Amino acid sequence: MKTKEILYGLLHIEKDKILSYEVISNEGRDFCDEYTYRLCLSGDKEWLHSNPKLVEWARLFKQSWYNSNFDSPVNPYNSDLLKVVEVEIIKEVKEVNIKIPTVYEFFESKYKNKNPQHWASLEKDIETELLNKYDYYYLLES
Repeated sequence: MKTKEILYGLLHIEKDKILSYEVISNEGRDFCDEYTYRLCLSGDKEWLHSNPKLVEWARLFKQSWYNSNFDSPVNPYNSDLLKVVEVEIIKEVKEVNIKIPTVYEFFESKYKNKNPQHWASLEKDIETELLNKYDYYYLLES
């Protein structure tokens, strides 16, 4: 299954990079929103919006930090260095077949041929379910 989404962002012309955003807490400050949204070049997430007019507004007009929100973030950049761009996001969902071995298969492959005596004692523990399954999943990660 494929889906396509069109969003809009601001491209910094000199850096050739779509602006990201950061969220800054305003805890302890009066007469402002809980958070300040600020455009930046190095944020964790690109600032993309479904409304191109809001993106153009953010490019042209400076927002004060105390009134900023996701739709109208603080823009510290010169508007002449930015342009509105369309970003096409294509998501393709594919089934993934993952085979996780059972507890028995895991320990059998690890010990049966390399250490038969240890395997014999483990085999009994597996059959009587004395071996904790959480330990098994922890071992798979290591």
